[in-house]
Amino acid sequence: MDNYMISILILLACILVSRFLSEKAMKDLSPEKKAALIDLFSTNRKRSLILVFALVALFFGFIKLNFIALSYLTITYAFLFLTILSIRMYFTYYKLVKNEFPSDFIKNFILSNSISILGIVIFFSFLILG
Repeated sequence: MDNYMISILILLACILVSRFLSEKAMKDLSPEKKAALIDLFSTNRKRSLILVFALVALFFGFIKLNFIALSYLTITYAFLFLTILSIRMYFTYYKLVKNEFPSDFIKNFILSNSISILGIVIFFSFLILG
């Protein structure tokens, strides 16, 4: 198995673990907090998903066009993805604290997102170094 396949498998595993932790944390929320959580982030999730898909499409488009050297392109996209995820994580954390979500839920949120970011860092590390 080559490095690219290994990096994708690690990324998928991190995403699955992250989702599992998020779902587990949500089970402990009251019905009111669950509803508030959905209301707080429904539009953000759609925008983030569209942005991520657009960036991935551009990444593969630039690869296909050989417009920029793959190593520079990968480093640029890795930095861009991590910046976007970090900003998104900060604003989500801020909203959770502002809306008085339980501290255990916020801790699980940070852990869950950190695992996802770790998967992305590993994925791009394999691409850049491999």
